[in-house]
Amino acid sequence: MTKNNYWKVLLVGLTLGLSLSLSSVALAEDNDSNRPGVMPIKALRDNIKEVRDNIRATTTEVRQNIKQDIKDEMKDRKDEVKDERREKLKEAAWKRVTAEVEKITRRLSQATERLEKISARIASRIEKMVAAGKSIGDAKNLLTTANGKITEAKTAVSNISIALENAKTSSSTPKAAFEAVKSSVRSAQEAIKTANQSLIAVIRELSQGEENRATTTPSTVQ
Repeated sequence: MTKNNYWKVLLVGLTLGLSLSLSSVALAEDNDSNRPGVMPIKALRDNIKEVRDNIRATTTEVRQNIKQDIKDEMKDRKDEVKDERREKLKEAAWKRVTAEVEKITRRLSQATERLEKISARIASRIEKMVAAGKSIGDAKNLLTTANGKITEAKTAVSNISIALENAKTSSSTPKAAFEAVKSSVRSAQEAIKTANQSLIAVIRELSQGEENRATTTPSTVQ
């Protein structure tokens, strides 16, 4: 039985009790009014009034309690709805932050993959130039340096996901977590930029070797 039903049953019981009490007193008044030693009618009426007043006061109190219980229950439910809505909004915000960081990480990972492919093509080009007896200058050493920078960039990109997980446990809000991850994103971007510049340096070295070879090769007179 719910709290509201409990109070309603109690109220009905009190009302029925009042009716039965009044009926009993009325019958007693009719049957015993002429007996010696029986309580006078006025006294009986006063008792009836007192009983009625007591029951009325009790009924009023019960009604007030019912109203207060209903009010408290509605307030509790309202607070529960607010809490549920707040939790849903927070959960949705966390999902948006996670999705955004994952998207950024995916794009940066694709960038490092492109750098690795370019490095592989440059290495293949260097091998062909060496086999053909062409000058490559310091291209091999520069490529080794560039590959190291690419590895650093890949590590920096991986650190973004780690930073996100750490931020989830240490930050109170999704916004604060995203701000904490931003520094890792910037570090990864800078690492990719450095790796890209290192590959450009290798290409310039190879191009310079080609230009020097072209200027030192004697022309054939027909």
